[in-house]
Amino acid sequence: MIALRLIQSFVGIALPLFVIGCSQEGRGVASSSGTDSKQTETDESREAWVYNSKADGFSLRLPSSKWKQMPKKKHIADFWSNQFGSPMLAGVFSIKKQTNAEFQDLAKDFKEEIKKKDDLLVKPTIQEGVNKEGNPFVFVTLYEKGEGDDEYFFVGKSYTWVKDKAVTVEVLFEGQARMKSKVFKAIENKEFEKAAKTICLSVDKAKERN
Repeated sequence: MIALRLIQSFVGIALPLFVIGCSQEGRGVASSSGTDSKQTETDESREAWVYNSKADGFSLRLPSSKWKQMPKKKHIADFWSNQFGSPMLAGVFSIKKQTNAEFQDLAKDFKEEIKKKDDLLVKPTIQEGVNKEGNPFVFVTLYEKGEGDDEYFFVGKSYTWVKDKAVTVEVLFEGQARMKSKVFKAIENKEFEKAAKTICLSVDKAKERN
């Protein structure tokens, strides 16, 4: 299972309570007043930050300051959040030099592989196009059954071809469901989907700094 592989790949990485050596840009200060959902979304957007890796030539956006970079990385870059008690992980798993044609072949094979999966709770969702930064992508989200009756994993995976660098960046996201009631499950699912989309569809070239 995709989710199981992701969990295994993060084994041995303790969830840190602080950030070491991460590159953050555009962070703001969260508002502690008000309960309106639109205000909350605005505050979180202001707290969003960009991970910038000039060494590897890419950048991506994390949804809020609740997302931290793991100090002991096992992949090119690893991040975590435990918002609302529902663990979320994200990682940049590979960067490969490719032409656009090679990326298109990879995207085709990836979609065909996903369509063959028959052990999912619901049919996977496949999106493809060009992100806001102008880079072609293919993005899949799916739900995998966990060990318990109420347990499941929300998984997002994307491949993005960064046109200015001619490289394909592979990003994997996982959210582990913990909520029991239908109301809280709906909120949890929304958070998973929003976080996965923000991270997986934000891949771009490394940002130049002044």
